[in-house]
Amino acid sequence: MQAIREAEKFADVDRQRKERVEKRTRAEALILQAERQLRDVALDFGMHFARNRRQRIDNICRDLRDSLKEDDDSGIDQDYADLHDAFSDLYREF
Repeated sequence: MQAIREAEKFADVDRQRKERVEKRTRAEALILQAERQLRDVALDFGMHFARNRRQRIDNICRDLRDSLKEDDDSGIDQDYADLHDAFSDLYREF
């Protein structure tokens, strides 16, 4: 019985660790996607198109990088959501 409880405990720890790694991977991928899309928008529409929105996205990318560096899970969650929302706002302008 004790072996089963220990196995369940370790399975839960492993699951949490896996979820944390996946969250970090998604955040890093979103930053790369954001940077790539900002370059594309600048090339397609010029540097002045949606300047404030592009600046906001750039700032959120920086914040998200800082949260990743600091291992701030709640900061990662918030910055990820903010970046996703900022992209939605940018694409409404197209």
